[in-house]
Amino acid sequence: MKKLFLLLFLTSLFISCETTEINTPGFQANLEGVFFKANDSKGIKREQNSYTVQGITENEILTIKVKKSRVGTYLFGGNSESFAAFEDKSGNIYSTDPDGFGEVTITERNTGQQYLTGTFKFTAILPGVDTLTINRGVFFEVPYDYNVSDEDEVPNDTELFIAEINGSPFNPFTIGGIGDETKITISASTSSNEIRLRIPIDADTGNNVLPTSGYSATYTNNSDTQDAESGFIYVLENNTVERFIKGSFAFNTASSTIEEGVFEVEY
Repeated sequence: MKKLFLLLFLTSLFISCETTEINTPGFQANLEGVFFKANDSKGIKREQNSYTVQGITENEILTIKVKKSRVGTYLFGGNSESFAAFEDKSGNIYSTDPDGFGEVTITERNTGQQYLTGTFKFTAILPGVDTLTINRGVFFEVPYDYNVSDEDEVPNDTELFIAEINGSPFNPFTIGGIGDETKITISASTSSNEIRLRIPIDADTGNNVLPTSGYSATYTNNSDTQDAESGFIYVLENNTVERFIKGSFAFNTASSTIEEGVFEVEY
């Protein structure tokens, strides 16, 4: 009965939309009068118990990050560690961090079955270009995986890749690592953006300035691939037996800045 009441309540938020359909899991919102319904949705538990929830279509991604996961309301904007972002089909990223505003309400966190339910609304900024207002946002029983770096909580086979691109959060939907005889290739992508790192297969721990022999990084926005002209890749651990690598990175291309990069990937 409780779940039925909650589902009816969430559905009622969309009475004025063209289509109302919340599946399990479900993720949808109103983008300035345009109905957004994700084809796929997922959540990730990150460091210090923060959660990222994403809804994705063929060419768009809506991301909600909540610093804490307890039932309650969390604000976006300013100095908040929670944020919301929307990436459109052209690769433009509207974000509440730091000049936007809004809120997300966690209405249920099921730690047994590992899913989150909640509502959200926010106004996000594409700096110097445009503003986007999103309301009537709902995510319903979206499953989450553990993806944190606390060694006593999650084993090394959990993958993580986060960064900032030109000051906006980059939370990829796809993360992968491939190792061959000479190198490790790490890639992380959204519908239109990709960051790719290449590291020698036998890399030792330590800092490596970009570009240098064996180490490289690229950023792709749609079909425009840009090589790193400066920056670093810091290898914190490279376990060649279990084929697991983790570290941090930052780099500049001719027209973009990638900062606050962290990765933990199997290869």
